[in-house]
Amino acid sequence: MSWSMVNFGRHSGKSLPQVIFQDPDWFFSAYEEGMFEEPLRQEADEIYRKATSIRIPQPGVKTLVAEYGPSPFKDSFIDLELVPQNQPHHADGTLTFRMEVIDLSAPRNFKKYRQIGCKALLPKIKFYLFGNSRYRLTRKRCEDFFKDNNNFAL
Repeated sequence: MSWSMVNFGRHSGKSLPQVIFQDPDWFFSAYEEGMFEEPLRQEADEIYRKATSIRIPQPGVKTLVAEYGPSPFKDSFIDLELVPQNQPHHADGTLTFRMEVIDLSAPRNFKKYRQIGCKALLPKIKFYLFGNSRYRLTRKRCEDFFKDNNNFAL
């Protein structure tokens, strides 16, 4: 698949796979406001579906799930940890929720959501999906990730 370029806003000239890995807040806001017109709309629909259903790497015997919650450092930041499915929730009363997929839009559903929530989550996403929180996501790497349907629980 060849990706079209965004032709408006601060991400003009980038493909949607680049945008979602660089500025997911912007993507989700633009998507929800209906800013993508054909042919970009079809691609935005696909990116939205995939970005909200990223398959969790399962390197060991235990089934891992994505646990989202407030960071211990800032109450408005969403933290992501991959935890064993049968691990008990936090006994200290920390509000968390779990999903069987990694969802880049999850911070938008959090109680104290601030617009930088999704972007602040990106180092964790890079760590869990690519093995390094500073992994350089080039245009090709972003597009290749979204081309591979094995990366998604669709």
